[in-house]
Amino acid sequence: GLNLGLFSLNSGIVADIRDGQINILIGFLILIAAIFENKFPTLSGGFIALGGSIKLSPYFFVLKFICEKRIRAILGFSAATIILFAISLYYFGYSIHEFYFQKIFIPFFSEEHIPILNWPLAHSQNQSFRGIFYRLFVSDYSDQISGTAVLFNLPWLAKLLTSLFNFFVVALCGIIAYRAYKTKNPWANFFTYSLFISASLLTSPLTWFHHLAILAFPLCVVLTYIILEKNDNYKLIFIFLFINFLLFLPPLFLYQGTRMRGYSFLNYIKLFANSMFFLFIVKLYFDEEKKARQAKTND
Repeated sequence: GLNLGLFSLNSGIVADIRDGQINILIGFLILIAAIFENKFPTLSGGFIALGGSIKLSPYFFVLKFICEKRIRAILGFSAATIILFAISLYYFGYSIHEFYFQKIFIPFFSEEHIPILNWPLAHSQNQSFRGIFYRLFVSDYSDQISGTAVLFNLPWLAKLLTSLFNFFVVALCGIIAYRAYKTKNPWANFFTYSLFISASLLTSPLTWFHHLAILAFPLCVVLTYIILEKNDNYKLIFIFLFINFLLFLPPLFLYQGTRMRGYSFLNYIKLFANSMFFLFIVKLYFDEEKKARQAKTND
């Protein structure tokens, strides 16, 4: 019941349903992949490929498979990707795929505007590392309600900071995936999946509010863990509730009285919440790893 309550409180989930998006479906496919991974790794890879054929973010989990040396999951992912691409190519034809790669996929990672829409990555709703640094140092976002002006015109600094923050997050994901696979802790796999979901939102060039709906799965994992393992740790409970409170809040950048030159901490509230959540999962993982190590020493 408490887990289901998160669906009604998370503004990302509300936005996903209201805007007719499919991030909840992507989260469901990742959940299935996590459940199947240990006993049916080939199927797990197949579900990640299916999710990636709908949205790019599940492809990030290939790094998890590589770090954990899950050969069968990698083979399942590769086979499913080839089959799905062949079906898509047969059904839709070559030209639409060429258009996608040339006009959407490559520009999505290489340009400073959102493909097709031609909106800047400095858009006030972009809750990723690139979004905040591009707002601060690359380009103005001219909008009557939520516009911002750069603090300093230093595009090189924005790109450097984005790369450094993204590298830190991805490297930490890789390290924990490798360690989690070796520990064989029952919680480790779900923590790793949760970490990768959070990281995919932080490191994406573009993270809209409705993309945060995919956090429903890791939020449920962490809540279940706290209820079963840490129900007497009030500090962890408070931090978790605070993160959920931030995710519950609406787009507060709409309140102009909170802004100076278009800037306010409230512009980045979802990015801050997800960053906190990412570090929170890291802490829970290392706490669990420490407990497992102590138990092994005592034996």
